[in-house]
Amino acid sequence: MSGQISDVFGMLKREGQRTVSIEEMSKFVGGGDDDRAADLLRIQTLAEHAFADRDEKDNWLREPLEALNGATPIEAAQTETGARRVEEILGKISRNTDPSGSTA
Repeated sequence: MSGQISDVFGMLKREGQRTVSIEEMSKFVGGGDDDRAADLLRIQTLAEHAFADRDEKDNWLREPLEALNGATPIEAAQTETGARRVEEILGKISRNTDPSGSTA
């Protein structure tokens, strides 16, 4: 599924879109998994607020993070627990308390 999620974020970048609908995202995450699609859309929105630069946001979403045990935010977001952790890290970044995403 990570490849599919990455495809969605790549599609947004290519088309200059900032958001997609839950229905559009659901197509990429296993047809009808609206909860997972909503998580991904929430993460996308939080990342847009945390990073002023679109390329920086896209790179961060694909970069392995120590705070996620070496997983990328996109990979971690495949589970509900992982999605909550990514949201927590993005909240810290937005508040400028932890720009690396590290918990140390």
